Amino acid sequence: MKLLLSFALALLAGQIFAQSGRYLQPIFQVSRTNNIQYGAAIPNGGTATAPLRLDWYQPLGDTMARRPVVFAFYGGSFIGGSTSASDIVAWCDSLTARGYVAIAVGYRVGFNLFQQGAVVRAGYRALQDGRAAIRYVKEFADSMRIDTNQIFLLGNSAGSITALQIAYADDSNRPAESFGIPNSGSDTTDLGCMDCSGNTYAHTIDIKGVVGLWGAILDLSGIDSNDRAAAIMFHGTDDTVVPIDSNNAFQNPSFPMLYGSRLIHNDLLAVGLESELYVYDGQPHNFYYDGSTFPNAYWDSLRVPSINFLCRHTIGCDTSQIVELSVMQARENVSFNVFPNPANERLQVVLPQAWATESNNILINIYNLQGQKVGFAPCLGDVTSVNTATLNNGFYVVELQHRDGRRAQQKFVVAK
Repeated sequence: MKLLLSFALALLAGQIFAQSGRYLQPIFQVSRTNNIQYGAAIPNGGTATAPLRLDWYQPLGDTMARRPVVFAFYGGSFIGGSTSASDIVAWCDSLTARGYVAIAVGYRVGFNLFQQGAVVRAGYRALQDGRAAIRYVKEFADSMRIDTNQIFLLGNSAGSITALQIAYADDSNRPAESFGIPNSGSDTTDLGCMDCSGNTYAHTIDIKGVVGLWGAILDLSGIDSNDRAAAIMFHGTDDTVVPIDSNNAFQNPSFPMLYGSRLIHNDLLAVGLESELYVYDGQPHNFYYDGSTFPNAYWDSLRVPSINFLCRHTIGCDTSQIVELSVMQARENVSFNVFPNPANERLQVVLPQAWATESNNILINIYNLQGQKVGFAPCLGDVTSVNTATLNNGFYVVELQHRDGRRAQQKFVVAK
């Protein structure tokens, strides 16, 4: 009996020790429950409701009473897609192994390709379904052991558009097409408010952060001081499906105008929200696939900074264990000066010559060597004085973050 007790205590201690790396290290096995019905809604072209389903990923052996949750939305141009898409499964497995609960959301797809504006209605149905899934999880948060104060979203392409719209749009931003397209058959119907479909659970939709993969939104005015969600976004400059800046989807005037990651990033910074943007020069849409094969070499360049981003916004994540600055992935080979170095109360940041006329487009961020953002300030000209009085002695990184996604970094020391 004494031997068994010692073994049990050792096993428990091992589990507690293992869980100390949660949110950053893959310390759990993953359990997945497929096809849980979270609601029902009328699909495109239908007259009767059909079930809406999600897949629920849980970390096995997890001792946390309440876990943060990431809702994942697949791509497919609002025509197709599945919760079993290889990248969605990989995201959910990777995040669940680190202690998150992951929810892969099935949403309605399909629209009349020959009806102007029908794709906007398809995107709006996806938004309604995503919100219904969040309301469902909040309704059953006790049994699912979900921390409803820590809700994150992740999406690829159409799924990224869905996630970003959930985070930054509300009923005042409803697209006109959602009220009905005249003389369009089944598309004449009013789809209702954002929370008027899927199920009748009454909950607010409060998002803490979004991971957006080559996504966009329909209306930048939805981003305002009432929003709370931080964002990390990834986009290729040669994306002809969803623009990094603004254009019609697929560069086709028959499809809606979209406002991509770079413009979203700029507007989030303008209203004081945290945003990270990773710009991949020369890369097309969905570039972590090679044809139909996933993943390619770009997978980790998205996954690692996303895990770090989520850690920084997750209560209980030990940010001292972040092994690298996620912003290093997007740094520019541009040198600039800081002085005095070591700094005491203030650090003077001098713009590089190449950026000298662009101070209005630059944000100054301060990171410690664990990747935590410990300060930021707007750039005020060729030389900006940054307060370092509240920083402890040690090494830091000052970053110049341009609105177009470029970054440049320099190390400095605080010594008092």
